[in-house]
Amino acid sequence: MSSATTATSAGFVVRVSNPSSAVNGMNGYYAGVSSSALSLVRINSGTATTLATRALPATLGVNTWYHLTVEAVGCTITATAQLKSGSALTIASFADTGCTATTGQIGVRTVGTTATWRDVAVTPR
Repeated sequence: MSSATTATSAGFVVRVSNPSSAVNGMNGYYAGVSSSALSLVRINSGTATTLATRALPATLGVNTWYHLTVEAVGCTITATAQLKSGSALTIASFADTGCTATTGQIGVRTVGTTATWRDVAVTPR
């Protein structure tokens, strides 16, 4: 990220349906890293609900690479984050009992910052 703070983040959206150009204009899940945490968020037509937040082992600095993964199995969404140079693995997971969508689109997202992604892959479980 170009401006890593506790209020900015970058990551992936999964199981996206009904996307629009509005802020949080979709249904789906967002897994992102800020300067200090990995968060897992449910977005439902403009309303964002934080499902899980875990502290990163070290502050994420500007131009620092993180490995970020998101796994969606049934209604359980799990995100992991780890410094490219190695660190403790941070895991945020949530079994969403209100889950109705088990399919959808994927994408990248930034909140209040710019970011760069590389080696993005989608693989079946």
